[in-house]
Amino acid sequence: GQNREEAMNTKKKITTEITEELSDANFKYLIAEANDGEIAAVAVARLVILSGAFAPKKTVQISVVYVRPHFRRRGIGNALTERMLEWGASVGAVECDLNVLMNNPAKLLYAKHGFSAHEVKMVRSLTK
Repeated sequence: GQNREEAMNTKKKITTEITEELSDANFKYLIAEANDGEIAAVAVARLVILSGAFAPKKTVQISVVYVRPHFRRRGIGNALTERMLEWGASVGAVECDLNVLMNNPAKLLYAKHGFSAHEVKMVRSLTK
């Protein structure tokens, strides 16, 4: 495990990265709060401009849609995903992508929003 100093350095690094992303117009953070102010969920996406042979292509990459367990099944993940898709369209993106594990029940949510499997990532353990 990490010692206390390593843990503090990791926290400081993450805090710095998030602070930089919050001031960058190519990132979008959404935070859902319960009526009492408790954080229920968070979503993060970024706008990426891919260079191509003929013209650049803007795409949105959703990196996180996380709903805390006791807030799930209330439509929060659905609302955050919808808002991210709206943001992507508003900044001129033509496509949105995300990664989801095979056994994640959120796959159904993403399919409902029109996402489909585009590629398969194959993984192999290196430990015995």
